[in-house]
Amino acid sequence: MESTGEWFLLHHDNLRHLEELIIDPYELKPLLLDGISELISLKSLHIRFSNLFVTSVGKVDVCLLPSSLETLTLEFCSVVDNILSKCLGGLPCLQSLRIAGIGLEALPLLDRMEIYGCPKLAPLPCSRPDEVTWVLGEVGLSSVSTLLVDNTLLLKLLLSRQGFASVKVLVIKYSNESEMDGRTLQYLTSLQELHITSCQNFHALHELNNLQSLKKLLIEYSPNFQSLPSKEGMPLDLQSLFLRKCHPVFEERYRKVDGPDWPAIAHIPDIDIV
Repeated sequence: MESTGEWFLLHHDNLRHLEELIIDPYELKPLLLDGISELISLKSLHIRFSNLFVTSVGKVDVCLLPSSLETLTLEFCSVVDNILSKCLGGLPCLQSLRIAGIGLEALPLLDRMEIYGCPKLAPLPCSRPDEVTWVLGEVGLSSVSTLLVDNTLLLKLLLSRQGFASVKVLVIKYSNESEMDGRTLQYLTSLQELHITSCQNFHALHELNNLQSLKKLLIEYSPNFQSLPSKEGMPLDLQSLFLRKCHPVFEERYRKVDGPDWPAIAHIPDIDIV
C-alpha cells in the first residue's frame, strides 16, 4: 500500500494547483515526506499525528517541503534524525509557524538558536496567552544556552513563560525597537550575559533588577542609546558593563565619579565605556 508521501509523488501532476493540505489520521501513522515538496502551489500545510520520515537515498540535502508554503503547522508528530530542520529550511514565503506536541527527543542537543531576518514570521492565533511558549517548549528547546534574535516582539512571545529557562546568553541584534523593558526577560532565570548590538533606534533599557543571574551587559554600535536603568533597576551582582559606540552624551553622563548618572553603575567592578 502506498504511503501518503508516495501517493503525492505519483499523483503530483494532478495536484499542481493544490493550495491547502491537511493530513490528520487521528492516530500516529507513518508519513513519508518525499513527495510533498512536489506540490509547488501549496500555501498551507497542517500535519497532525504522523511519524515523519524520508527515504535515505539522495535526501540528505533536500528541502522536504515546497518553498511556496506560507503557513505550516506540525502537531503531535514524531520526528527522527534531522527531519525537523529539513522541514523548516528553505521556506522563504513562510509567514505563520506552529509547532506543538513534538517530543523533546527532536532537538536534544540544540545549544544555539538564531532567529534573524524573518519579518513575516508570526505565530498563529493562540487560544490562551501562554500557548506560544508552551508550544515551543514541547519542541525540545530546553537545552538552548545561546539565543540570538532581531525581533523583540517575537522575543516577548518566546519568553512569555518558562520555555527558555536554560538560556545563559541572549543577543539582540539589528532590532528596530527603540527601547526594552528587562521585565520581558523575567523567565530567563539562568541568563548571565545580555548583548545588544547594532540596534540603530535603541535608546533606553529599563528594569534589569529581576535578572538576578546577570553578570555581563554589553551594548554596542547603537548610536542612539543613552539611558540605563537607575541603580535600583540594575542587577546587584552585575560584574561587567561594556558600552561601545553609543550616543556621545552617554560617556559624559556616566563619567566616573563626577558624571550625574555615575552612582547608577558605580557598584559594577568592571566598566568599559568607549
